[in-house]
Amino acid sequence: MNLSMSKKKETLDEIEKFLNDGYVVFKNIVPQDLFDNFNHEIDSIVGSKISFQEIFKISSRERIYALLQNLCSVRKIANFVENFLDNKKIFTHLGFKCKSTTNGLIISIPNEEKTLNPLHQDIYAYHSSNFVKLWIPMTKVNKFKGSMQMFKGSHKLGFIEPKYKDNKSTYPEINHSFVEKLPGEILDLSIGSFVLFNPLVIHQSIGNMSKNVRFTIGVDIQDVKFDEDESLLNRMSAVKKERSNRRSKILNAK
Repeated sequence: MNLSMSKKKETLDEIEKFLNDGYVVFKNIVPQDLFDNFNHEIDSIVGSKISFQEIFKISSRERIYALLQNLCSVRKIANFVENFLDNKKIFTHLGFKCKSTTNGLIISIPNEEKTLNPLHQDIYAYHSSNFVKLWIPMTKVNKFKGSMQMFKGSHKLGFIEPKYKDNKSTYPEINHSFVEKLPGEILDLSIGSFVLFNPLVIHQSIGNMSKNVRFTIGVDIQDVKFDEDESLLNRMSAVKKERSNRRSKILNAK
C-alpha cells in the first residue's frame, strides 16, 4: 500500500470512528511553537505578580473572557487545526459545502466547581445539522487536570431536551439514565492533541484538581445550509433563551 492509499484509509477509519462513536481524537498534531506563542501572550497579560484566579476576583470575569476569545495565538491554533482537517478531506467526507467557523478560549480555574458543566449537548450555537466541534487543550488534560468525559454513541440519541435541577439552576442538564448503558471516556490528551466531535454527543466537564489553570480552545464549524429542521432549531433556541433568562434573573438579584 503506497503512502497516498494509506492516508486515504486512515481518513476513512477516522470518519468511521467519528460516525460511530460521535468523536475522534487526533494525537500530537499541533506544533509546539504555536503553544509557545499562546503562553507568551498569556504571560504578557498576567505577568509574574498576579494569577488568573486573582484577575477574576478583582475584575469582570465576563469582560476578560470576551477579550481573550480572539487572541492572535488562539486564532492561529484554530486555523492550523482546521487546515489540517481540510488537508485530510475530513470536511469533504462529512458533506460540508461551505463552512462557517467560530472559535473561543475556555478557562478552567483549579478546584473551581461552580463553572463545571453537567451532562449536556452543545446546542447553544447550533444553527446547522452539519455541525462539528473541536476541543483543543492548551495544557495536558486528564481526570486530575481538567478534561471532558464523552459518552460513545450518545449522539445517535438525537437532541435530548435538558432539565433544570431546581429553580436556582442556571445550566440545564441531561439525566444520567440516558448514558448509564453507554461507555464513557475521560479524555487524556497531551499538548498538541485535539478531539473532533459531534455537538450532540453527551458529555460533561471533569474538574481541574491541579494547581495550574487549564486553557482549551473550542471551535464550532458548521455548514451553511438552509434546508434545516426549523422546528428542532426552535426547540434548541428555546432552551438557550430559558438559560439566558435564568442567568439574568440571578445576576440582577445580586
